[in-house]
Amino acid sequence: MHDKLKAEIEAIVTAMAPPANAMGVLTADDVTRIIRHAATKGSMAGWLAGERTARSHYGREMDKLRERIKALERSNA
Repeated sequence: MHDKLKAEIEAIVTAMAPPANAMGVLTADDVTRIIRHAATKGSMAGWLAGERTARSHYGREMDKLRERIKALERSNA
């Protein structure tokens, strides 16, 4: 798992965690809402990490193609 994704997950957990020494009772609806919220945020964080990885990969590929085009143009000149 990438460091940025780990940091994003940790931020989500920290934001959703109850205060220290908190006590209380959760209903089934409360638990369902918390799980849905956490799953949604986790999915979004994973999607964003995938998009960053893809953008980085395709950026490197485009740089390679640009260099190849320049080399071909020089060899044909």
